[in-house]
Amino acid sequence: MSKARQRSTPSLKDRYVRTRTVLLFYIASMGVLFLSLGLALLLTLRVAEATVISLPPVFYLNTLLVLASSYTYWRAGHAAQAGNPPRVLLWLWMTALLTALFATGQVLGFMQLAGLNIYLTNNVYASYLYVLAGAHGLHLLGAFIVLVLLLIRAAQARIHPSEVQLLGIFWHSLGALWLGILLVLRGVYG
Repeated sequence: MSKARQRSTPSLKDRYVRTRTVLLFYIASMGVLFLSLGLALLLTLRVAEATVISLPPVFYLNTLLVLASSYTYWRAGHAAQAGNPPRVLLWLWMTALLTALFATGQVLGFMQLAGLNIYLTNNVYASYLYVLAGAHGLHLLGAFIVLVLLLIRAAQARIHPSEVQLLGIFWHSLGALWLGILLVLRGVYG
């Protein structure tokens, strides 16, 4: 390989730093979006007249699942750093299972709301719940797709610790985001 080509190809460390920087900017913008929605909800409370609803209990169970998935992902990161692909695979599978349970719990929670005739369009408070949880769900879906790709790479023993670490940054931010959403909703809905 020529020296010019070697200089133009970024090192793994350079790519990691660039990707991490972009990821942190994305997380910050995601945080601004959710903060804006949370503030809009609080401002809406001052002017709107609507029935305040109680959160379905499954959302609290889902919070435990989020915390558990953050732990299992943390374990996957440690296994990746230790160069133990079978353990990475195990912990990533556990994270995927917990995430699937979380998604199922979210669907059940919204089914419970629908059973109470509480929809996006007929209750201003519920509309924020649907939008906040739905936007979180879309971000989680994106992270889950990357998780599946990491599972494939881990099964082939071709995973690099930096890949696990990068998704870990996003994964843990999604967990923190869900906790923030739940705290805001808990404060509003009771």
